[in-house]
Amino acid sequence: MIKLIATDVDGTLVKDGTMTINPEYMTVIRKLTELGITFVVCSGRQYDSERKLFEPVKDLVYFVSDGGTVIRKNGKILKVHTLPDEVWKRMHHMVKEKCRNVTALLPHRSAAMRRMRMEGCSGGCGIPMVMI
Repeated sequence: MIKLIATDVDGTLVKDGTMTINPEYMTVIRKLTELGITFVVCSGRQYDSERKLFEPVKDLVYFVSDGGTVIRKNGKILKVHTLPDEVWKRMHHMVKEKCRNVTALLPHRSAAMRRMRMEGCSGGCGIPMVMI
């Protein structure tokens, strides 16, 4: 007996990067959930994109979004998978040491980044809020 179906989005249910999905999928998802089968949408997309794409059945499915880091159901976060502090600190150090000249190479990005609201991280760097 099938108890759970998990599917990727881009390249599987929709053409990569688009917001067009076959409406028949919503009917199938609704029928599956009525049969007691859990349906999980898995994607590297952000939750807002997934939710909009699956709007007709958004309250029936689980969403694994942001590359597998957040699991939601009915708009509520059930689980967040974060990097361990030590991994985050090593990544921050590597970027700080090895990628110093990136902003000089991409001045248009640094100008855009300066306009974004920033939040601090445990490693002391700033994270643009559009990335969270």
